[in-house]
Amino acid sequence: MAMALHYVGGRLVLAGTRGSGTVGEDVTRNVLAIPGLPHRIDADRLEVRGEVYMPLSNFRKVQDEFANPRNLTAGTLKQKEGDRERLKLLAFAAWELVDEDFETDAERFARLDALGIPTVETRIVPRQGLEAAISEWSERRDELDMEIDGIVVRANRIAEHLRLGNTEHHPRWAVAFKFQGESGQTHVEDVLWSVSRNGTITPVALVSPITLSGATISRASLANLSRFEELGLRRGSLVEVTRRGGVIPYVERVLDEGDGPRFEPPDHCPSCGGPVERRRIREAEFLVCANPESCTVARMRDLEHFARVLDMKGFGPKTLERMMDAGLISTPEDFFRLRRADLAALERLGEKSAENLLSEVERNREIPLAKFLEALGLPHVGPKYARILAERFGTLEALRKARPEDLLAIEGISEIIANAVVEGLAERSERIDGLLRHVRVLPHRERKRSSDGPLAGKSFVFTGTLSRMTREEAQAAVRELGGETPSGVSRKLSYLVVGAEHRPSSKLRKAQALVEQGAPLQIVDEDTFYRLLDEARRAGS
Repeated sequence: MAMALHYVGGRLVLAGTRGSGTVGEDVTRNVLAIPGLPHRIDADRLEVRGEVYMPLSNFRKVQDEFANPRNLTAGTLKQKEGDRERLKLLAFAAWELVDEDFETDAERFARLDALGIPTVETRIVPRQGLEAAISEWSERRDELDMEIDGIVVRANRIAEHLRLGNTEHHPRWAVAFKFQGESGQTHVEDVLWSVSRNGTITPVALVSPITLSGATISRASLANLSRFEELGLRRGSLVEVTRRGGVIPYVERVLDEGDGPRFEPPDHCPSCGGPVERRRIREAEFLVCANPESCTVARMRDLEHFARVLDMKGFGPKTLERMMDAGLISTPEDFFRLRRADLAALERLGEKSAENLLSEVERNREIPLAKFLEALGLPHVGPKYARILAERFGTLEALRKARPEDLLAIEGISEIIANAVVEGLAERSERIDGLLRHVRVLPHRERKRSSDGPLAGKSFVFTGTLSRMTREEAQAAVRELGGETPSGVSRKLSYLVVGAEHRPSSKLRKAQALVEQGAPLQIVDEDTFYRLLDEARRAGS
């Protein structure tokens, strides 16, 4: 389970889970009980990232009670009153150190070792030896005292990290190689066709229960219509099922077709009984309901998605189903048409519950742009891309006018995503217009532009550990005042801020060389940086 440890004043003060990627869960009290993890280190302020796991040697002590170490680790950590004895079965291994500068990853791991913080096993391998190293790790999996589903290969030199940069969701200087998950043989009992909220009908194999990676599997993905037809499944077919990445079960291949009746794709929607269509998306064909707007299951999941994204409490599946049966709600727009008299007619819904539901509706009469985009259910648009689009275009009106090439200009947006967003907005035009009759979509709140703020045209890069704030807090303070915070040192840089705790770094050496060459950048200490901030704040007030 991914974990971030925060040391302040040399003391472990916070341990947080990854959570949604932006907001995690505070599990400090439980993490402090993990053996081998130092509560104090010889450093003032550091963030250490890594994994909490249960060594297999420890899991064997309790394997009769629990299915697998992964779920047991998560459950143990998240308990409000953690089982102290069970917490002693956990371990921590670090793979990242933030707030200090290094020239290589090897130096980073050496620093973690010097601080007494356990680390994941690492090895420096020349480029030509990568394939052999990956094969060796794959062969060693059964010898390790932990479950792994792959390895990460990353550039050793930090200069390469800066040169290669990142996409919106992953670094270009690191690649994950996933091992084949545990496989097993089982028989296909049936095929279920599941309708998604956008009307896509996905095949799922119902198989005789089989245990893989500590979990009992009775369903396995068939991916799409093309894959289903390629496999040619029959009732009773013997198949190989794999948990890819140790998580999702897939039917990999047919070992013995058997002589049972062959499964065929449905000629009508399993939900609404309406017609279905074959639709090619990239390299595969999918089966879709021809009328998802009138399809009961698709509509239900669409409404559930809208209510969940906007955190409209009380609108669970059972309540929505009763509202749909009563003809009160069919599209997201209908949430905002609900009246007390409508809800009073629903069975088993008290007056207080009705008031709570209406309060949730009223609370969402104003919706931030990013939330609105996510709630629309546009293809590929989850929280991350909704935020990116909101930041780039600012208003719903501007985004609705955008062309695919406008979206392609955004780093991390591919041609597939750009086309899907533009087409999705066009297809949902009637829905968007209907919602706008009831709600106000709030423009994205932009930071001050560099041309407006008191730090106009100034840029800051940080090296070393700051004593009064984290590096992220310092960068945010600069941006709030209109400045910029590039990732590396260049001739155009205004200031390199050297933290109170620092060691000779590649950033500092590069900045010193540029200054000697006549570059106008200034190398300043932490106190000077805080003075610059104070002066900028007074100028902007």
